[in-house]
Amino acid sequence: MTRRTLWAPILPFLAMTALVAQPQANRPELNRLPRETQLLVLEFLDGTCGAGVPQETERRLIAVGPQVELAFWEAYRLGPLRTPEEDYRRRFGDRQKWLRQVGVQQMGQADAEKALAVTEQQYVSSEVQRYREG
Repeated sequence: MTRRTLWAPILPFLAMTALVAQPQANRPELNRLPRETQLLVLEFLDGTCGAGVPQETERRLIAVGPQVELAFWEAYRLGPLRTPEEDYRRRFGDRQKWLRQVGVQQMGQADAEKALAVTEQQYVSSEVQRYREG
């Protein structure tokens, strides 16, 4: 059995964690790992548990081996590090930056101005609603 097949049963559970965020300080298994490995685990978890993670990250994680397993089980038990609202607030800033830089070129003047007029609260509310509705 390969390491990849060992991870397969764990990944769906990680994706189905509760919506209550737990700070990293409350994660002893994650904090026991070397800093570079912690960052790798966090990158994987931030990438929707594999769905949005580059293959290089996945390869590096598999190469680390079973020492990260307890950190993943801990993540499953405790849920995400951030709430969806926190993620959407961070994305709002990235979205605004993109709109100011290339929005007019990509979307046209009217649509870019309309998108820029959306407030952070409006954006976060609509994205959270879409997230919860699936």
